[in-house]
Amino acid sequence: PEATASVVASVEKLDTLIDELCEVHRIPATNVILGGFSMGGAIGIQTAARTRHKLGGVFALSSYLCDDSAAWPLIEAKGGAPPAAAGLGSGTIPVFMAHGTADDFVRPEWGRATAKRLQRAGVPCEVMTIQRARHELTTTELERLFAWVGEVLGVPRQGGQAAAGSGGVGGGNDGGGAVCRYLEMGALVTLA
Repeated sequence: PEATASVVASVEKLDTLIDELCEVHRIPATNVILGGFSMGGAIGIQTAARTRHKLGGVFALSSYLCDDSAAWPLIEAKGGAPPAAAGLGSGTIPVFMAHGTADDFVRPEWGRATAKRLQRAGVPCEVMTIQRARHELTTTELERLFAWVGEVLGVPRQGGQAAAGSGGVGGGNDGGGAVCRYLEMGALVTLA
């Protein structure tokens, strides 16, 4: 079962951060990509389902949503009343999910079930399976994630790689289009 109170608290913190990025820093919400690893990815999906902002994308690495998650009715509302009209239920926010086949902490079938349910709800969801990977990040999935971020943000590819940054958490402009990244409650916000 989902621990709804802690999920809502995390979502509210991230939504406040997105508000700040959009209103104070004048970053278009469509340039905000939200996600993370494990619980961070789940909180990214939860936030994207609840926010009033039309985000650029969401990624969830070694993550899943519980079958009884309060986010599912919002996602499956298919563009109903706000926030679903702007959120994942709109079918216009792409999702990237990756999962290792040997993950013994967050079962791969949980991640696959989440991806399939997102797809059935009309959410464009790219799924990557990493053979023999456990509950960990791999170079292969990070390379694909950064390429996906570049594609979503429309960042030109340079030398076969999307110019979306090195992937580190922190500030700074690396010249490739990624201005900064924030880490909050295990979820990563990437913007350009």
